[in-house]
Amino acid sequence: LLGFAGVLLTVLTVVVVNRSVVKPLTEITEATDAIGRGKLDVVIPHVRHDNEIGHLARAVRNFRDAVSRNYELEQIELGTAKARDMAMDERDRFNDKYNVTKWQLSAAINSMAEGIIMLDSKTNVLAINDQYRKIYALPPEIKAGVQLREILQHRAESGLFTGNVEEFLGAIMARIAARQPTSVEVALGDGRLICVHERAMDGGGWVAIHEDITEERRRQ
Repeated sequence: LLGFAGVLLTVLTVVVVNRSVVKPLTEITEATDAIGRGKLDVVIPHVRHDNEIGHLARAVRNFRDAVSRNYELEQIELGTAKARDMAMDERDRFNDKYNVTKWQLSAAINSMAEGIIMLDSKTNVLAINDQYRKIYALPPEIKAGVQLREILQHRAESGLFTGNVEEFLGAIMARIAARQPTSVEVALGDGRLICVHERAMDGGGWVAIHEDITEERRRQ
């Protein structure tokens, strides 16, 4: 009887250990393996147990949640990087279109026989063509981006402008503000006669076309 009782106790112990320890550990191990394979929606068993198995199950659950959060953060980062790359591509395409448009505009105005200068509302030079530079013998450092005052001062220093620079500049700013087209003939210090046609541009800018009419007037 004692031997039978000992065998029965052993069998019961094995059964109890198998059901309460081995099987839960196996299930938790399988869940952990599933997490390792990337299955983040796996259900962690035995998390409600108050024993060591429950502690282990909750630790595995926390591990699963941490891995899931890291995955979400990686996806967010990848999405941000993709959005950034798309924005950079769009910016590059815009810059390409801008450069092409700028080149086309430059080529167009440089092909004209008349001198052209474009100003913004504050008399900053937006564009000038080669013929304008030729008419007033402008040096290379005077280019788009300078103020009209610098061009007038250079003309005054080279004898191609007579009068007060500030008064002349003020009159131009008044015409820009009024947005009224004008046409005037200007005599340069070297005897040439320049016809200037001024027109307002959209956005508050101003464009002036300068034409050397010296020979035409002489023929007339």
